[in-house]
Amino acid sequence: MSKQNDIEVILRREGIVSAIINAIGAFMTFFYLNVIDPAPTAEKSIKSPGGFASFIFIIIVATFIFIGLSWGNRHKRNFKKWYSLIKSDEIQPTLSMGFKF
Repeated sequence: MSKQNDIEVILRREGIVSAIINAIGAFMTFFYLNVIDPAPTAEKSIKSPGGFASFIFIIIVATFIFIGLSWGNRHKRNFKKWYSLIKSDEIQPTLSMGFKF
């Protein structure tokens, strides 16, 4: 298997695992808020968010998604460089505390 294929397999698996973990977290949040501790049903205790609040929420979520994707892509590029240097034996992998493999 070529070096490029190795890294693509690793990144594909990372993406799949990340999506599964995020889906589990979303399901757990939904389950908790709808089954374990649902919101009170009295009309006076909860107000529906207005159009402006919904718009602001969407803008904030979109901003966080953009920031997350940007950071993730930057770290993926760094990971690809690091991985190729290790595969070519130019550097040795080390742990952050200074231990060597």
